[in-house]
Amino acid sequence: MYSLTARRDPGFGQCSRSSSILSLVAIAIMQYSIATSFAAAQTMRGGHYKETVLHRFTGLNRDGANPLANPLALDVLGNVFGTTANGGAYDRGSIFERASSGKLQVLHSFSGTKSDGQQPLGQLAMDANGAIYGTTWIGGQYQYGTIFKVAANDGIGRDRAVKFTTLYSFTNSTDGGDPSSGVILDSAGNLYGVTWNGGANGDGTLFQFTPGGQLNVLYNFGSNSSDGGFALGLAMDAQGNIYGTDLLGGPYENSNCLQTSWVPDFGCGVVFKIDSSGQETLLHVFSGVDGDGGSPAGPPILDSAGNLYGTTLVGGAGSCQGSSFPTGGCGTVFEIDAEGNYTVLYSFPGTGSDGAGPVGSLVMDSERNFYGATEDGGSGSCAASGAAGGGYYTGYPGCGVAFKLDAKGTERVLHRFSGLKDGGNPESGLVAVSAPIVYGTTYSGGDITGCGSGYGCGTVFKLQK
Repeated sequence: MYSLTARRDPGFGQCSRSSSILSLVAIAIMQYSIATSFAAAQTMRGGHYKETVLHRFTGLNRDGANPLANPLALDVLGNVFGTTANGGAYDRGSIFERASSGKLQVLHSFSGTKSDGQQPLGQLAMDANGAIYGTTWIGGQYQYGTIFKVAANDGIGRDRAVKFTTLYSFTNSTDGGDPSSGVILDSAGNLYGVTWNGGANGDGTLFQFTPGGQLNVLYNFGSNSSDGGFALGLAMDAQGNIYGTDLLGGPYENSNCLQTSWVPDFGCGVVFKIDSSGQETLLHVFSGVDGDGGSPAGPPILDSAGNLYGTTLVGGAGSCQGSSFPTGGCGTVFEIDAEGNYTVLYSFPGTGSDGAGPVGSLVMDSERNFYGATEDGGSGSCAASGAAGGGYYTGYPGCGVAFKLDAKGTERVLHRFSGLKDGGNPESGLVAVSAPIVYGTTYSGGDITGCGSGYGCGTVFKLQK
């Protein structure tokens, strides 16, 4: 299970909403029981793609450990960029580049000092010059997270200069605090992201950060009684409308899809749209019951026609119900079309060696096939050892799968992670320059002697036919 431990200065307790929410995203990597079948959707077995492990993380004080909720960024040369939640020189996370030549370089190790952040979380954005932008969950001058930039020249090894800059430190006041989504970038060089805390209502903000260094709050969550929660990514259309999924939004009643004794009052998540005037529209409020999905934990994607697609951790027609997840379900892939109609395209059954708990980003190819990952199900025994095994469903076997879903709703398992050298528990989804060659990370597995745990520090991998 991933462990993001909040380390703050004495002001930590002043946070308006508990920063132990990352334990919820950890619990959203923790629980469920054996599932039953879903006959309405077809699942095609076999025909695995070839997995190539590009890097096995080695652990603390080295190259980083445990990539978490951070989709990779790819450039046109085939270089892969990403972050780890742990490890690096100070065990506060790292930013890495895995060059197309095969060498992995740590571009920055987070220190958690006032001039730096720690625990990078959410999407990375890359500009036309190859600079990388992102956010840290905590750390920085006020200990409520940062926006950062990493720029590197084209040298190799010792000749490759890397410049890290903290662009902004959140104060947890009107600007927000604890950014959870990472950032996206528009054509004018503005960055956009979401915070979990702060803002006018204490429920977080949608912010814009300009090239000139100005942070503007575009929307205060909590203005609608059903919004606010935990966004792990955003998308933007050609008109400048911003779309996001929210892990914990929705009516704060008994619909909590990730119910725990210490976080009793969150909903099953929402999909939101915020236009350029700051007007919010809730496109869908998840219930987690009657076949609906629940708790989306990754950025949505948009096609050229304005249709939106994403995944939910729980809900759907499968049966992975457990005491901590009363709504049940093994997760879904969903669509919201340009007219606002919501459809569950696929419900993960959780049976046999299929996946359970889709998480992170999807990839869609020109034939409208979707590629993604679940962090549980499949094969292996990553959940068998409880906290050491990772996964949302600690009572459920498997180390996760990579899958393909075609336009007819037929799912194909491309690879079943073993939790050993090939990795286990992919938690960041997949990315691609051109599908069906896709890239991703696993939270565990790889070098299983690393991290002092016996279950590995995670991997960077590539899948192709």
